Amino acid sequence: MKSITLVAAAALLCAPCAWSAVIGDVDGIPVEDSYSVDGAKLVLNGAGVRKRSYFKTDVSAIYLTEPRNTPEGIESAPGAKRLQLVLVKDIPGSTISRYFIADFQAVATEAEFKQLINEIGLLGEIYSKIRQVNKGDVINIDWTPGKGVHSTINGKPLMVSGNVTPYLNNELLYRVMLRMYIKASGSAEMRDNLLGRSRSMLNTASAAVNPPRTP
Repeated sequence: MKSITLVAAAALLCAPCAWSAVIGDVDGIPVEDSYSVDGAKLVLNGAGVRKRSYFKTDVSAIYLTEPRNTPEGIESAPGAKRLQLVLVKDIPGSTISRYFIADFQAVATEAEFKQLINEIGLLGEIYSKIRQVNKGDVINIDWTPGKGVHSTINGKPLMVSGNVTPYLNNELLYRVMLRMYIKASGSAEMRDNLLGRSRSMLNTASAAVNPPRTP
């Protein structure tokens, strides 16, 4: 019963658009085939469950204007992008901050790290001030050309100390953040699933009980 409740909550929190539909599930978490970000239709590139050490942390999905199957292709894809995370365990904000810094350092070049040091410091501070993200929370990290990086939790803008976090208009920052998921953390199977080279983690049979959504 608890797992059914989690699935229902995650499906509700994803807030799909009129023409999106559940394509299946990853580890019991429904996955939408498409989203609208700032008026642009994005399609699912891939989705997979991420592990750290021996435990699962989240179901990650990448949405682009058109599918790409290489890390370089995903980073350089034109238009809006979405990285979606659905938490499968409670994680303190201080732990998220530590994960972020470690993963960023693992995939950024020395030159990129120096160039983005101010943005890294700001994001690390923001994450450290989040008390906790909870199992079932849906985090969207979007890139909108001309605006920048914007994050929401359960459909609401990320807030820190009562203030909405600002857009960070730096495409290199978002490219490295995507790299953190398709290169740094998780298994080879998870990366192949995010790259769209495999759908071994996606249970499409579950789409039969999750019909297309209507407005």
